[in-house]
Amino acid sequence: MYSITVLLAFLCCLSLCQATTYPSTYYMNGNCGKSIFVNGDALIKIYTNSYGSGACTINLYSVHGANLVASFYSYYMPSSYNVHPCQREFIQLGTPGNINMLGNGGYCLSYKPVKQYALQNNGIFTYYTSSTFNLAPSIQLLVSEVYPKNTTGYCQYGRFDCLSQNTCIDESLTCNGYNDCSNGRDEYEGCGFTFTVGAIGGLAAGVFFFFVFVVILSVVCYRRRRVRIGYVQYN
Repeated sequence: MYSITVLLAFLCCLSLCQATTYPSTYYMNGNCGKSIFVNGDALIKIYTNSYGSGACTINLYSVHGANLVASFYSYYMPSSYNVHPCQREFIQLGTPGNINMLGNGGYCLSYKPVKQYALQNNGIFTYYTSSTFNLAPSIQLLVSEVYPKNTTGYCQYGRFDCLSQNTCIDESLTCNGYNDCSNGRDEYEGCGFTFTVGAIGGLAAGVFFFFVFVVILSVVCYRRRRVRIGYVQYN
């Protein structure tokens, strides 16, 4: 009976533990001209050019009909440009109503853009290179679903309050190292004790099989004890 109580208490603890998920990863060279549907968050990666010349563009949509925001998780452009224009290679981010969020002519400077860009419900990300030169950039764009607070000023159940721009994110995106809120709050608030989804599943399975083993062992020991008691009484 005691082991059953311990098991139930542990499983309740697991159900309350926060499950952390990580961004799905997409590479530009495999998604030119395609649409990507963001579920929670996603990483769009650009590495050494393998697209040929011209522009590679992808469209970004939210799976849940939320708004999207984008920020650069990492950025390396081996460029000598410290001012515009970008003549050989650039990136561009925007929406159908504002296609030049990174400036007219795109962005190719040597330092990382630090803003978080509001893409509404449809973002457009473009990488362009000329046919004669390639800077071999290494760029990761983080795109996240965000939700407005409700009329009482709170996030809905299951969502995390960014305390920034009146937005919330899904709780599963917290403590995953990717700063979906842009102010870092989702990476330090309540992040002392978290499990990934896989870890929670593994722990639950381990506890279950351990419990089954204990029950079987208890039954075997109990039967042997009864046999011994019966043998002693008979003699």
